[in-house]
Amino acid sequence: MGTSISTLHKNNNKIPLTETDDTCHLETSKEDENSASRSDVREYVGTRKLDKKVKCTLSLDNDEADRQTMQHFIYRHLWEGNFSAPVNEILTDGARILDVGCGSGTFLLDMATEFPNSHFIGIDVSSNFPKEIKPANLDFFQSDILEGLPFRDGLFDFVYIRFMEFDIKKDDWPKIFLEVARVLKPGGYIEIMEKNYTLINEPPSSTIIRERFYKFMKEKYRVEHDLGNTIDQMKKSLNFTDIQHEARELPVGSWGGNLGKGVETTYHWHIMSLRKLLFSQDISDEEFKKEVDNCMADLDKYKPREISYRYWAKKVQNN
Repeated sequence: MGTSISTLHKNNNKIPLTETDDTCHLETSKEDENSASRSDVREYVGTRKLDKKVKCTLSLDNDEADRQTMQHFIYRHLWEGNFSAPVNEILTDGARILDVGCGSGTFLLDMATEFPNSHFIGIDVSSNFPKEIKPANLDFFQSDILEGLPFRDGLFDFVYIRFMEFDIKKDDWPKIFLEVARVLKPGGYIEIMEKNYTLINEPPSSTIIRERFYKFMKEKYRVEHDLGNTIDQMKKSLNFTDIQHEARELPVGSWGGNLGKGVETTYHWHIMSLRKLLFSQDISDEEFKKEVDNCMADLDKYKPREISYRYWAKKVQNN
């Protein structure tokens, strides 16, 4: 494509989507222009690197990027693909896709390689995504959907949101769905993927850690895990129709074979990444390690399972 989209964005405040296409406008500010330097302001808690400027429940380091990568391929295997919405044909022909809360960008890196005729954009409040090495049909931007998506109306064919339950307050979901509907084309699709953090056959040791995390998030950020509320808000929206959903289960622990071992690994990494949130809970390093060790040892005893969900819907056609 010649000059990179990121360069054009910085210089002209516009993102050309293809060499012949029209443009979508980004509402940049002086603070946005300094986002790269701002995201480099870090602090360390224990051995995990955090972004002091961003409310994020997970550490922003290579370990977390590795966890997200492994998690991505586990769920792709479980679901036999990266998405469930009926968009394979338009992605093959060429479409525009937005990933809200893209994290380390693994989903988009995979998708951009699989569908070279489509253009993919990922946004996240923190810049833990690739800056240089990525497919030519993929671009990342640091942006917060709660401040409004920096794209024109009706731009995208498909908007994807995954594992954002602990990043968005219950009362903010209607705003999210309004913004998604605004940037979607009529007939375009939204897909949301989430999981139930309460395991089936959950070991008591896991319950202790999960409930401490829930308490912290509710008290500090006023965020609650309530997937039912999120989906209810989508159903109440007048912008979407033909809402579909599916649920699948994952084994957690070596009792579930190689798949279960992989899930156990990401589960352990996830808990360790949450260590920063538990400093304010009056837990020493020794106590925390003991709780984590007990949790991991209990997985084969209780044989827990995790349920993940996909919901997808079509934006209503214009009258």
